[in-house]
Amino acid sequence: MYHFTNSWFSEFHARAWKVLFEQFRIINYLEIGCFEGRSAICAMENMALKSTSINVTIIEPFYKQNVGGEHDDECKKHCLSNLSHASSVLSSRCKVNLDLIEKESTYALPELIAKKIQKPDFIYIDGCHEKSIVLSDAVMSFHLLKIGGVMGFDDYWSKPKEAIDAFVNIYREKLEIL
Repeated sequence: MYHFTNSWFSEFHARAWKVLFEQFRIINYLEIGCFEGRSAICAMENMALKSTSINVTIIEPFYKQNVGGEHDDECKKHCLSNLSHASSVLSSRCKVNLDLIEKESTYALPELIAKKIQKPDFIYIDGCHEKSIVLSDAVMSFHLLKIGGVMGFDDYWSKPKEAIDAFVNIYREKLEIL
């Protein structure tokens, strides 16, 4: 059974993602910032409908607040339990390859670029909401993203808006806004 302490990723988001996952063949997923795993689980459930094997990579340092903050053991416990439950439920339908990287994205993303991992079809950025970090996450993630892949951002209308707009303006010729 899942345990979530909030509904930041709501049914509205889940319905929108269902449409997105129906339009694109997504089997390799990268998420930056997963909190208790709700959005990652939604992605896993949608991917499992179309594939016998899915790859999910999550970058989450489990800080209570911003980068370098106090470690949030309770959040980590819920996240691990939720992801484990989802993997178990989905294992009857498909092979779930789940990699949880417990680091700040500033360190984890360059490592993934250097490892030359299989390029994600979808990258969801919902980590630290500081503008400079959102911009850094977007630029590094773009270099990981499969050509024709999808990149999504959380909380556009709040703090990260300026960083997301800057990324879109810089990369305008290399992307399409859905």
